[in-house]
Amino acid sequence: GNDYFDDTYFRNGRAEKFSGYCTDVWLDEMLRFIGEDHGNQPFFIYLPTNAMHSPFTVVEEYSKPYLEMGVPEQRAIFYGMIANFDENLGRLLDTLSDSGLDQNTLVIFMGDNGTAAGSNGKGTKDDGFNAGMRGKKGSAYEGGHRVACFAHWPARLQAGRVVDKLTSHRDWMPTLIDLCDLKAPEGVSFDGQSIAPLLLGTPGDWPDRTLFIERQPDDIQPATLESNAVPFAVLTERWRMVNGELYDIQKDPAQSNDVGSAHPEVVAELFTAYEEHYADVMGHGGKPVSFLLGAEQQNPTHLTVRDWHPIDGAVIWHPAQLADDELFINGWWAVEIARPGRYAIRLSRYPEDAPNPMGANSARLRIGALEESKPVNAEDIFVTFEVDLPAGPAKLETWLTDSASGKDRGAYHLRAERIGDTK
Repeated sequence: GNDYFDDTYFRNGRAEKFSGYCTDVWLDEMLRFIGEDHGNQPFFIYLPTNAMHSPFTVVEEYSKPYLEMGVPEQRAIFYGMIANFDENLGRLLDTLSDSGLDQNTLVIFMGDNGTAAGSNGKGTKDDGFNAGMRGKKGSAYEGGHRVACFAHWPARLQAGRVVDKLTSHRDWMPTLIDLCDLKAPEGVSFDGQSIAPLLLGTPGDWPDRTLFIERQPDDIQPATLESNAVPFAVLTERWRMVNGELYDIQKDPAQSNDVGSAHPEVVAELFTAYEEHYADVMGHGGKPVSFLLGAEQQNPTHLTVRDWHPIDGAVIWHPAQLADDELFINGWWAVEIARPGRYAIRLSRYPEDAPNPMGANSARLRIGALEESKPVNAEDIFVTFEVDLPAGPAKLETWLTDSASGKDRGAYHLRAERIGDTK
């Protein structure tokens, strides 16, 4: 039932009702934390906000100026969400300054992908903006993944310095270890590298590097030069090899001129680098990460449609989709039974805090070699199976047969709880 206003969020695992707009709440809580007595100990805050992202909603005072400029309503609200965030970022910087913490606090701002709407390059009021880059969110072209990143630390970083070298979000872990004089964990090989010299203006002889972008399907597979089934890119300071095409990014930042035919040796070299990268990240054999069921540290465990590997259709990302009676999708969960024993597995179409009838007349559960089914009534909001499970990995699947159409969909929500020893 959350709608960005006066919502219920979790604080330390407990549901709590808050007043106000979501971004304002996050910043209120951040500023409260900063204002606490930390005993001269450093603090770390990681705040990934849900704005700016659809569904678009914001207090009218923020969207109204853009509506009055003739910007279409949804985009005006989107711009209003940005304006609200900017205001809150200002609150953070003012608080750090007023409390004397700004000189010794590193603030990092960055995005997670390119513009979602893309741009036609015409600059009209209904158009998006992507700084002249090709592609949008989800694309392996520059506009899909190159994002703004700002670092603010007055005591050590020169204001206005521009870092034009190839960097990645993966670089922040080793960078923060360097800047904060932390001890790196032993036996860990980071995918990123410290960019502290670039930030501090002491890069020396900074080496070229190769980075990789992929958009993998659920059934992970290597990219090829002949197919776009796996959009991918190989990045160096000069080159971008995107789906087998080659662009000189320094001369052609819009990626409009494929020069692969003129530099086949570069395409071959970059694709070999990709193959080595793929072999490295797939060193575990492609085994999916499993959800642990029945562990002492967390029992019960809740799984949702967002967590499954799709079989029919995709996943659900918006609560309104749960009630779509024309949507019949299914998938499976990779699980690991932590302890053998008796388990209660509860299937439902809706979450426990927003219960509604499943609209089903039968339910089926398969986990590993075990399979059971039960009749249910269309008005039932959940169905529970009690089963004995051995420890170890398993594939968990569910089916709810729609009482109106007879078609199957998966249970969108599942709770698994170890309730005792095997009978």
